[in-house]
Formats: sequence, C-alpha cells, structure tokens
Amino acid sequence: MLLAQRPSIAMEKKLLIAVLCIANFVIGCAYLSPLRKRPVWDLPQFYFAGRLVRAGNASALYDTSAYTGLLLELRKIDERASRHSVYFNRPAFEALLFLPLAYVSFKTAKFIILIWNVLLVGLLVWKMPQWLCVPEWVRICLFVFMPFLYSVAFGQDTLLLTLMVSLGLFLLLQKREGSAGVVLAAAMFKPHLIWTIPIVLIAARRWRALYAYLGTGGALAMISFALVGRQGMSQWLDLLRAPTTDEAPLLMGNARAFGMHFGETAGLMVAAGALACFLMVLKRNSFMDQFTAAILLGLILSPHTYRQDYSLMAIVALGPVHPLARYLILLPWPYFCFSDNMVPFILLALGCLAGLAARTFPVGLRLERGLSNCRLQAN
Repeated sequence: MLLAQRPSIAMEKKLLIAVLCIANFVIGCAYLSPLRKRPVWDLPQFYFAGRLVRAGNASALYDTSAYTGLLLELRKIDERASRHSVYFNRPAFEALLFLPLAYVSFKTAKFIILIWNVLLVGLLVWKMPQWLCVPEWVRICLFVFMPFLYSVAFGQDTLLLTLMVSLGLFLLLQKREGSAGVVLAAAMFKPHLIWTIPIVLIAARRWRALYAYLGTGGALAMISFALVGRQGMSQWLDLLRAPTTDEAPLLMGNARAFGMHFGETAGLMVAAGALACFLMVLKRNSFMDQFTAAILLGLILSPHTYRQDYSLMAIVALGPVHPLARYLILLPWPYFCFSDNMVPFILLALGCLAGLAARTFPVGLRLERGLSNCRLQAN
C-alpha cells in the first residue's frame, strides 16, 4: 500500500513545483512588464553584427562608421532601439552566432531572441538543479530569478553564458575535463565575467581541462583575428574604452560602481577584500568552493557587471554557499526593493565570497558544521 502511495506523492510534489514555477514566472514577467515600453537595449548590436557578417563585411565589426546605414534603417523601424547598444563589442567569433538574424527583419529578430531566451530560462531551470545536485524546490526560485528575467527583457546573451558555465562545471565534476575545457572556452564571449576560471583550473591541477580550454580559446582567438584583422582588433580595444560601451556605470554591480557610490577608497577596499578572500579559498578549499569563488570574484572585479550579468549568481546559489545566502540570492525581494541600485548585490557577492573564505579557519568550519547539525536535528 505504501509503495503504491509513494509514486502518487512524488507526482503530486512535482506537479506542485511545476504550478509554483509557472506562477512565479508570471509574477516575474508582470514585474518586468514596464520594460516592454523600452527598447530591447542589447539586441541592435547583435542584429547589426549578423548583418555585417552576411554582407561579407565582418572586418568592419568594430568600425563605427560601418553602422551608419544600419542605424538609419533601424531609426525608421524602431527609433528608440537605435539609441542604445548599437556597436558590437563582443569577441568577433560570437558574431557568427547572430548570422541567422540577418535573414529576418528587426521586429522578427526581437521575437526570435525573446523566444530563444525564454527557452534558455526553461533549460536552466530544468538542468541546473540536476547538474549541481540540489533539491527540486530550487526550480521554484529559479523561475523568478530576476537576473534571468532581465536577460530576457534586454535581449541579452547572459543566459547562454550561464548555461555554458554551469555545464562546464558539471562536466568538471564528472571528470570529463576535455569536454569541460572546450565548453568553458566557448563561453568566453563575455571574458570579463569569467576570466578567473583558468586560475582555478591551474590551482586544482585540472591540466587536461586547462589544455582543452587554452586550445579552444586559441582557436576562437584566431577565428576572431581572421574575421577582423589587426586593424579590427585595434578598433575593438578603442570601442571597449568608448563612452558607448560604458553608458551607465552607476547601475553596475562591481567594485568600480561601489567606489562611485561611496568613494574610491571604498571601491578599492571591496576589490582588495574580494581578492584576498579568493586567494584564501584558492589555497585551502575544495574545487567546488574555488569555482564558486572564481565566479564571485569575476563579477566583483569585472569592469562591466550589469544586473543581467548576475545570472551567474544562480550557479553560486546552487553551489556550496550557506543556505541563508542561497535564499538571499534566489528570492526576488531584493530586486523589488533595490530596482535601480546594485549596491546590496555587490555586498551579497562579497559576503558569499567571505563565507567561503571563512571555511579556511577552524572557527568558521566549526560554526558551519554546528549550523548544519542544527538543521539536521530540526528536520
């Protein structure tokens, strides 16, 4: 009798989780509905990159003069979209991914990117808990994880980045190091966010993963150079320093923005504290701790860390952080309370990093074990 009831209970539990996931997704979309009145901020650069590649003009990806005609055309279709994020500033190899967009209109491209990102949210919600071995209820929170939804609203590529980094981590945990290195290197279309991962591979002596990473990264670098040439690479560096790539630094979630809010000294202290914590974790902690710390340090020290880039924090939340930190990361309340201020999230990322570093000390380890025992007794 009990055996017959267990499948029924399990099915009811899964059904409840599915219903709550859908409800949370609807709530999240309702919260972001005002963004529908704004342009899809980050889509124009991807659309233009596909158009330049299709026209056989990939060498001009970073030449702002090559966008003049494309901008005039876009202004006739969507004037607001033509004001934001119009110059492609990713590594050139990623432009090849946007070639299919060049065969449709901009309005159709917006719909395609929207559907693509919604599907990526579903895939992340489905696979990440499996890959990182966390309870199923986490899916309820992931469906309303605001950085995911911001990525959908802004037409960003951060969801794909999060998927590839989490897949790379899963492959590393499965000892499939060659495949992991390839996947992580392919995720370097936003290198400023995950530049710390190779350091972890070296510290953990994951040499096979590192060699695959370097080989794949080198191949992608050669593809990028072949597409744009030496002049194009020089134009890319100039574009990264241009005001068009740095429109709203106060809205970022990094040490640089913290310094702009509270003074340069405060920003330097956050950066130095994050680096010190990372080095402590790198020296003594487990590989999972090290990988999690690498993501946190990348977000804090990246020169450009916007709200959607905090999608990577989902990996942190599903990792070895304290359960309280997991709730603070995943629950939507901070995004409602601090919609235009990333300072609480900078402090949260720094707090998670400090919590990982505390495990290197006997007192911190005993405290964590005591809390774990209390939770087990409560259950």
